[in-house]
Amino acid sequence: PEAPAHHHEAAMSSKKGGGKRGRKPGRVITSRDVRDVGGLEVKEWQRTPVTLLSELMQRQKRPKPIFKKASCPAPNHRFRVVLPDPKTDRTKDIVLTTEQAFPSSQDAKHSVALLALFKLDGKRQYEMKLPEPYRGRWLHMTGRADKGAAAAEEAAAAAAHVCEQCGKGFSKPHGLTQHVKREHPVKKKRPGDPDDEDGDGDDSGSAAGGAGG
Repeated sequence: PEAPAHHHEAAMSSKKGGGKRGRKPGRVITSRDVRDVGGLEVKEWQRTPVTLLSELMQRQKRPKPIFKKASCPAPNHRFRVVLPDPKTDRTKDIVLTTEQAFPSSQDAKHSVALLALFKLDGKRQYEMKLPEPYRGRWLHMTGRADKGAAAAEEAAAAAAHVCEQCGKGFSKPHGLTQHVKREHPVKKKRPGDPDDEDGDGDDSGSAAGGAGG
């Protein structure tokens, strides 16, 4: 009786250790949706400003960005970033430094990288890839934060006056009134037009009369 049990345990161990990736027995596979990058929560599809800047420099066939610490009163931090010229002309290098200081060295480095992204490629919608708080900072830098807030206010205002017949929203009651008159007009009855309810009664009466005759 003991031999089959031993065989069963060996089979289970083989299944755990098997597979193309060679997973270890008992290993717990955790979700990769969110990863910690120096205390910054970054989702799988997101990139830090420093990473996005490096990728941009590669696409533009420029040398790697050079980060250097800038003078700043302790305990805050500031960084300077040098964007070398593609043709190695030192006189055409772009040097950027943030005016604001930051409590951590990492935040200061990412912030100056964000500034460099804005300088080189400010029209791109990097908010789709950036994690917070850099997504919010990018929207503020590009002026799209105000547009987003205005759009949200307009949507909320439109929801205040909704047509009961089609569900379309309007920011003002006058707009709703004009919409109802134009799109859902009330048909006026003319003299001699049959009434639906009376008409049903007449039909039933005539049918009864016909049956009796």
